[in-house]
Amino acid sequence: DGLWGDRNYEHAVATMAIAEAYAMSNDPALKGPSQKGIDIILARQAKDKSGGYGLGWDYKGPNPARMDSSVSGWCVMALKSGSAGGLNIGNGMEGAKQYLEKAWKALNKDFKAKDPYTDTSNFPYTWNSETDECKVGTPGSNEHDMAPVGALCAVFLGYKADDVMLNSMANHIMKYQFPTAYPCNTYYMYYNTLAIFQVAGERWEKWNGKVRDLLV
Repeated sequence: DGLWGDRNYEHAVATMAIAEAYAMSNDPALKGPSQKGIDIILARQAKDKSGGYGLGWDYKGPNPARMDSSVSGWCVMALKSGSAGGLNIGNGMEGAKQYLEKAWKALNKDFKAKDPYTDTSNFPYTWNSETDECKVGTPGSNEHDMAPVGALCAVFLGYKADDVMLNSMANHIMKYQFPTAYPCNTYYMYYNTLAIFQVAGERWEKWNGKVRDLLV
């Protein structure tokens, strides 16, 4: 039926892998399984309370009252891989963009951009689209500090380095999650390396100069 794992977490990771394999190899045996995996992700995408546009994802079925950024990040990555392989991803990415913007604004209601190199913003661990309630980790903590996921989703959803939302989350990463020694939080390192590479510039030079040596 296309389901690689009971939860959207492992299902999205596996779908991303299969879709990447299909995109790289064009092996027809992988097309059907990849598309079925994408179809489940689309079917499980939450809708806003009016039933209109799509939003993010929870661990299982569509749940506009709890969208989990960690789960949603993997789903966005799987859709991006499906798109690269020419699979049908419907309007999943458009919905994810709505989720990204609305969840970010719900958490950062009082944010006012002043300096693109220092202003920071975070991204919620969970967001309830029905009440606009957010849960978020303490900046720099090892749990639920989800700027890495927000930043990478912003990159994959088409935002550029000069965008205020992406820029301020990249600043948050550099301020609170720049690794100084190993072991560190490798989940953050994974997402942050992908995101900061895409943001590029001085932040990537600083990040790469440190992280590549930590990994080696």
